[in-house]
Amino acid sequence: MKPVLKPAWLMATVLMTTPVSALDLTLPEVARLTAERITPLGSFDAPIGVFGQAGLPVVSVEGKITRRVWRIPTEGLTPLQVAAPLRDQLELLGYRIVFECSASVCGGFDFRFATEVLPGPNMYVNLSQFRYLTALLGPSGASTQAVGILVSVADASAFVQIIHADASASKGGIPAFDTLVSETTVVEAPPPEVADIGDQLISEGSVIL
Repeated sequence: MKPVLKPAWLMATVLMTTPVSALDLTLPEVARLTAERITPLGSFDAPIGVFGQAGLPVVSVEGKITRRVWRIPTEGLTPLQVAAPLRDQLELLGYRIVFECSASVCGGFDFRFATEVLPGPNMYVNLSQFRYLTALLGPSGASTQAVGILVSVADASAFVQIIHADASASKGGIPAFDTLVSETTVVEAPPPEVADIGDQLISEGSVIL
């Protein structure tokens, strides 16, 4: 059996001098980056409520969009154990947590497919064990930065997706056409574990072996 993460990382925080534009949050040492996509000028629709009859309420932020996914190969974690330290770090950096929910409360299947999620196998969403939070920075009604964190856990791993939209990064003017292409780096992800295949078939509709 793999060891459960020590409480030390659960209490981890970032220094107040960390540049907010970089948004380098602290994850456990065993976390491995599985995908990264950077769009110099794009938009991110950050959820600010649960999925309902009117759909998913969002706030849109335009600017530099950074999307990253990590896999934590440790069993026995809960979504809250993974998300809580990241939430604390965002609050230390001055972000306002404007929305937070878990699994069925978020809207389950409907919420997951109305929310931006990087494709598998680099990101995996367990529909019964995930948590989402949205944090904003800047004046109310005129946020300059938005962060969406999606945490999902399976039997032996946890997955963390962080999307960061920074409007201030594009204030220097519209970039040249040759800089508008998204920069994508995908780290080869391991095949899904046998125990995860059934859940992934339900949530994704297919499994890459």
